[in-house]
Amino acid sequence: RFPEAREQFDQILERDPTFEPASFYRSQLDATMGRWADAINEFRTIRIVKVTPVFSPDAQGYLNMMISFGEYVPPTNLGVAYALAGDPKKAMDQLEAAYEQQDSELMACIRFPAFDSLKSDPRWAVLLQKLGLPL
Repeated sequence: RFPEAREQFDQILERDPTFEPASFYRSQLDATMGRWADAINEFRTIRIVKVTPVFSPDAQGYLNMMISFGEYVPPTNLGVAYALAGDPKKAMDQLEAAYEQQDSELMACIRFPAFDSLKSDPRWAVLLQKLGLPL
């Protein structure tokens, strides 16, 4: 239900254009939908992003952007970017790091569609078990 989710983010940002969590998650939603240029542009509206290099409007560009702001991007969200860029090993590495660091984003994001490609990884089942979640 991506269109409905995007509409909700749009409504939130109409009321408060400075609410950065909505911008951050709308960026991830756009990336999940393959709307790379929109995802990158939305991420640029966040205050931590002052001047950024130009990133290619594709999965690798989105990943490079997220990596470049790594100190501000929790490991769970880096995992999203790696998963969307087609690197399931690094995505799982980030999710395992998120668990070890008690990243609060992990429980909020673990069921994101971006992680669907990870479900065949044996580490996925182990992670869900650690989190007390069903497969």
